Amino acid sequence: MGITIQGVGTTPDQGAQPGLGGAGALLTQLAQVQAQLADCIHCDTANTPSGKAKIQLLSARVQVLKARVDEVEANKRNQQSAPSSRSTSAEAGRDAAVPADAPVSSLDLLA
Repeated sequence: MGITIQGVGTTPDQGAQPGLGGAGALLTQLAQVQAQLADCIHCDTANTPSGKAKIQLLSARVQVLKARVDEVEANKRNQQSAPSSRSTSAEAGRDAAVPADAPVSSLDLLA
């Protein structure tokens, strides 16, 4: 059948979609495995025990990769929707030292 199966945990050498981080590499890998699966399904040996085993293996890898893409995208959405509570200790000290009714100067607006 001549099918090479790339491991789920490996990263493809090229073709990762920029801006998607880990999801881009996973999507590229998913597309490769799906193409291998399509080739295997339509090959002459698809109905042999060996062909059926490869189809099962590739189908399982597709499902694993889809789940990992979903997980990465969900984590990314959660990080984007979480409020940023990062402040430096200097900002915290400055804010705590200024009374709420203190007048605002033009220098305060630049900070």
